[in-house]
Amino acid sequence: NRTNAVVDTGSKAFKQITAIELVREMKTGWNLGNTFDATGGGKGLNSEISWGQPYTTKEMIDGLAASGIKTIRIPVSWSRHIVDNNYTISTAWMKRVKEVVDWAIEDDMYVVLNIHHDNFEKADR
Repeated sequence: NRTNAVVDTGSKAFKQITAIELVREMKTGWNLGNTFDATGGGKGLNSEISWGQPYTTKEMIDGLAASGIKTIRIPVSWSRHIVDNNYTISTAWMKRVKEVVDWAIEDDMYVVLNIHHDNFEKADR
């Protein structure tokens, strides 16, 4: 069902560089852990703060970029955001993750987006 799909415009082109060049450009990184990978607090957007972290804001991402951070790791748990038996991810959750990823890309940061905590538990639906 593509009706509710979160569509990316693909407005940022990929660079044609080697792996070594990429790592050199990535420089210092920062981990946005315990937010989108939090599995406590049930379902919905409130899971972002369920492990005691604040909601991620554009100002936070802008501050990281201004301080010289070039790469951000955004671990995400998806299993608690499945809304049906077809394994559809909640549109609100997908939009929220995309929002933060887009803020980092707008600040010319590299984003490492990875699945986290979804390899050992079954989603409660």
